[in-house]
Amino acid sequence: MYDSAYFYLNQASLSPNIHTARSAYQALFYISQEEKDYKKAVEYSNKLWFYQDSIGKTDRNKALIEMQEKYDQQKIINENNLSQIKKDRIIRNVLIALIILSFIIAITNYLYQRKIVSQKQEILEKEEKIRYFTMKIHENETLINRNKMRIEELTIQMEGSQEIKEQWKEQNKIRQEIQQQNEMLKLENNKLQNHISNYAQSLKEKSKELEAMEHLSEENQYLHKREAFLCNQLINQTELFNKLKTTKYIDDQLWQEIKEKIDLLFDNYTKRLYHQIPSLTDGDIQICCLIKLRFSNGDIANMLAISPTSVSKRKLRLKERIVQEIGSLGENQSLDLWLMEY
Repeated sequence: MYDSAYFYLNQASLSPNIHTARSAYQALFYISQEEKDYKKAVEYSNKLWFYQDSIGKTDRNKALIEMQEKYDQQKIINENNLSQIKKDRIIRNVLIALIILSFIIAITNYLYQRKIVSQKQEILEKEEKIRYFTMKIHENETLINRNKMRIEELTIQMEGSQEIKEQWKEQNKIRQEIQQQNEMLKLENNKLQNHISNYAQSLKEKSKELEAMEHLSEENQYLHKREAFLCNQLINQTELFNKLKTTKYIDDQLWQEIKEKIDLLFDNYTKRLYHQIPSLTDGDIQICCLIKLRFSNGDIANMLAISPTSVSKRKLRLKERIVQEIGSLGENQSLDLWLMEY
């Protein structure tokens, strides 16, 4: 399942940039270790050593020794309590880093907007209009990218809900509405860009403040995508969630572990659901958790030992219960999208 990852990472390893090559070999090392291909892991570890030496990294002996021992022994070393504690500590540290990153972004935006307000009277009318159009374009681009992700999620969910005609029609309708919204946003962006060009022609020079704002907007979009990528990587590196992919049935003890991990990763996800929608049953929360982890109807059916049709019916009942509590899921929102973004 890592074929495409191997391909792109091997391409990246050929980069003349030693930092890029080092990161690529590090990722290849982790993937090989995950697949227990110790021979490849040792090969990638040696290359990683070379690049880490080039950039002044010296603390690497322990990883190679452990990898060499695993290669020599050719067997799985059962993780002990200490390794589990270390893994939980890594997860916690990554979460703290993500929270700090989000806080820094929020503070940066706040301080920057405050500065703009204080200088508002000094900015010419045309620059004000260019600023508004530029921000609107970036907002639209962000929404377009978000809608593309939602369309992909809906397409996947529709493949698993073909047996429930009503649910499939609803998902298809939402997908079409999102596609139409994206087309309208693209047209609006073209018009806004034309307005910006017209105003910019009459200005001798675009203000430095405007250029800084555009740069900040681009950085925020990058950081938002990076944060989402790190969250997905964290899920993929969590042993419990990887275990679910091969589990045919989830018992009560495993469910408790799943809820604890999800609450840790997604800011008390199940607790917030219980608080906002008290009528949810334990079975409802199980469905919510598996949707949050982006499992298909077929996967959910296997884990709950029911048919895919039963999964779709339970989703419909869950949606009705949620709507009764909160009134509406929102515009262009299906149950799956709402829970994934909750």
